[in-house]
Amino acid sequence: MKQEEEIISDVSSLLGVPQGKILEELQKRLLKVKELEKKLNSQRFDTLKSSVDDAINKNEQLSGINFISHIESDANSVRRAVDLIKEKVRQNAVVFVSTGANLETRYSLLSGSPKTWWKRA
Repeated sequence: MKQEEEIISDVSSLLGVPQGKILEELQKRLLKVKELEKKLNSQRFDTLKSSVDDAINKNEQLSGINFISHIESDANSVRRAVDLIKEKVRQNAVVFVSTGANLETRYSLLSGSPKTWWKRA
C-alpha cells in the first residue's frame, strides 16, 4: 500500500497537480495529444499531396508512357500516394516496389500510363 501511495505522490508531482486532480489532468493531456496527432496527420497529408503533385509534374516519358516515381517511408503513405495519383491522373497503372534490404523502411511507388490516357489535373 505504501508503494502505491508513493507512486501516486510521484505522479502528482510530475503532473504538477494535487493527487485528487490526477485523472482530470491525464484526461486533459490525452485530449491535447489527440488534437496534436490530428494536426500532425493533416500536415503530413498536405505535404504528401504537394510531393505527389511535384512527382506528377516531373513525370518521365518512355516509349509513349508517362512514368511518375515517388518514394515514401511507410506503407500508409504509399497507399495515400496511390490514391492521390489515381485521383489526379485518371487512367494509370500503379506499381509498388519495396527497396528491400538496402533501405528497409522506404518504399518506392511507380505509376505509368500510356500517353493517350494522360490528363493533367
